[in-house]
Amino acid sequence: MARKDHGPPSEVVPPPCDLGVSAVDAWAQRARMAVDGPRSEVVGRCLDLLAGTSRAAQDSEAVLRLQDSEGDGQSALATALSGGEAPEEPVALALWQWCEAARQCHLAAAGPAYVVDAACAEVRRLCRAVRARPLAAYEEAQRRFRSRDLRGVARDRDEVEARLAEEAMDDEVVEAARSGLLTFATYMKKHFKAAPHLELVCGALERVERGECKRLIINMPPQHGKTEIVSRLFPAWYFGRNPSRAVLFATHTATYAEKIGRNVRNNIGSAEFQRVFPDVSLAEDSKAASAFEIVPGDGFRVKRGQWAAYGMGGSYTGSTAELLIFDDLLTEQDSNSEVALETAYESIEALYSRLADKTGAWVVVNTRYNLRDVVAYLTREYAGEGWEILSLPAIAEAEEEFKLPSGKIWHRHVGDALFPDRFSIERLTAIMNQRLQTNAPSWWGQYQCRPVPADGNIVKWSWFDSRRYHDSPAVLALGCTRVVVSVDTSKGASDKAARTAISVWGEHAGRTFLLDSWAKAIPYTEQRQRLKDTCGRWRPQVMLIEDKSTGEALIDDLRKSTDWVRTPIVGVKPRGSKEERMQAVTPQMADGQVWIPRDGHSECRWLQAFAEEMSLYPKGVFRDQGDTVSQYLRWRGENSSASLTGFNNENAENARRAFGGSWGRPGGGWGRP
Repeated sequence: MARKDHGPPSEVVPPPCDLGVSAVDAWAQRARMAVDGPRSEVVGRCLDLLAGTSRAAQDSEAVLRLQDSEGDGQSALATALSGGEAPEEPVALALWQWCEAARQCHLAAAGPAYVVDAACAEVRRLCRAVRARPLAAYEEAQRRFRSRDLRGVARDRDEVEARLAEEAMDDEVVEAARSGLLTFATYMKKHFKAAPHLELVCGALERVERGECKRLIINMPPQHGKTEIVSRLFPAWYFGRNPSRAVLFATHTATYAEKIGRNVRNNIGSAEFQRVFPDVSLAEDSKAASAFEIVPGDGFRVKRGQWAAYGMGGSYTGSTAELLIFDDLLTEQDSNSEVALETAYESIEALYSRLADKTGAWVVVNTRYNLRDVVAYLTREYAGEGWEILSLPAIAEAEEEFKLPSGKIWHRHVGDALFPDRFSIERLTAIMNQRLQTNAPSWWGQYQCRPVPADGNIVKWSWFDSRRYHDSPAVLALGCTRVVVSVDTSKGASDKAARTAISVWGEHAGRTFLLDSWAKAIPYTEQRQRLKDTCGRWRPQVMLIEDKSTGEALIDDLRKSTDWVRTPIVGVKPRGSKEERMQAVTPQMADGQVWIPRDGHSECRWLQAFAEEMSLYPKGVFRDQGDTVSQYLRWRGENSSASLTGFNNENAENARRAFGGSWGRPGGGWGRP
């Protein structure tokens, strides 16, 4: 919106075009006193920018005087100032830029409204150019000037010019740091070691900042740079590009949250950050590490950015945030505590309510400790959020190929270390051997991002390590001699402790293959529809339903239906406790008769939740999927033949007469008509 032109303020004269910094400062003071009306704040901010460059101008003038003993630098500057053209000599150019900024500031004070915007923009650009020249290039020359060692100055002139050339190259790095997180990290932290996996992480976070990714989970081993990038540097870079937004950070304790907040605050207040983002700064009253404000520096935006950091179980108050960051909400010890787990789950709910609707982004960086950790909870309870998961094990377990933001292709081969500069394969091997001897789950979870259950549960997930199939479940089912659906019903959506669970099994050559598994608390009408969809997709020859409670009603309903049910239904009466039923079928799993999909299969996103429940059975939060497993495996043991002789229900006979021949394979007509 154009500002109304109130005419030039009185008694504002053009700035002096000489080499005297004090003279320009005096003019700036007079201009500040003379400026009033709607432009006063704008011009005042421009004058503040000029004041911030006074030291740079003084240093430039000192060096210029020295160099004038060996050349005509001063006369070149005087010619440039009088003619309005920038000199080529680098030191003279710096001072010329400063004086030109003062002239533009005068235009902002006295010119028409359309000039104000352009002049202010030019002032910011010119002042940034002056400040972009560190003082290091002038220190030696100043020292020699003070000692009157002019001969030494002349001798070192080439070195000064070389330093200025290096600083010009540094300017290019600064520009790259504004747009690239990895470059920003290496510029801010000279000790920071860039690596392909960190470039990959930075690329994912850049997509978050651009709004292309709203939900991101990053699983990495400890001490591989995840906290440095995600929690310390990314928020600072994010504020530099979005100084009016709010960021909410959460971790396991308030003490650690305050430590991270202090790191972020110090990064924003550093000279390096100010070079990259000169128009962004901390509010003057931002002393607390757990909460502070960011001030946009252009003077036109009113809204300030906000940082708030919390530990688990704290009081989460305040306005909504555009970015929510979780960094290890649980420690290894807490991850095995029921109380700590429940506190974390409740905290997640409270923090999630602070996230801005639709526009807010959610980033979770995590070390995996067990199958009930935060990642397992989020991917189960917030599965509909559309999570993108970047999981990077310490030692590669598969051939992988990643396209990095730089355009390069990063190849990971089986056995490659993730961060060889810090953790060589020899060091990782030593850690692995030690962990496998003392605490095997800590190696698989913390370092390989693939948690496994602790010993002592009924089902050992290690039984399936060599029992993984690689084909698509749909393709595998086509070669099976029998497909069976196992169902465990719940009372409805109000019963949060129990869910309706459905598992699909295929049989071939004495082996059984888990094709699909699903569990959710849903009302009766949805249970019926879900079964219909399952039969339509898999064309099972048998449907097993627990003949108890709501299962009894469902069996009766389906057997009476004529619209779609053609699959024979077998009501299974449960015998013994859940634990006893699972114990009775574990020999089939331990003997290698049961196969499951490989990890990471695109059609088997349900496998993680299934693995968690089975590995913790019966101590986990849910046991519904496990109940469908024990129900099916028990029935399988009693009905190993694929014939119809064991099926005593009217639907089986009706199906035999209607379709004749052998039992059809998936796609052969055993579901929807």
